[in-house]
Amino acid sequence: MTLILSVITRSRRNRLASTSSSNAYIVMLGSIVTLGFCKLSGKCSLDYELYEPVASFRSLVTPERLVTAERFFLKAVEKYAEERKRSIKK
Repeated sequence: MTLILSVITRSRRNRLASTSSSNAYIVMLGSIVTLGFCKLSGKCSLDYELYEPVASFRSLVTPERLVTAERFFLKAVEKYAEERKRSIKK
């Protein structure tokens, strides 16, 4: 009986090890392809100041809208807590 269990656990370990190594190869291949694409095309940039939608989005954020969003969020959290019968206030 112990021989059968040891064979089963070894086969599971081997399957897990082979799955992990194949996943590692896939992640490495994806990273290399992504880095190559970014280097060759120049499409990947962290310069968000030049990105037009971000600049136009900033003009939409006003203090009044932030307050409205905060109220909406707090109301949603309170409703969730009420449904779960928990209090969020200390």
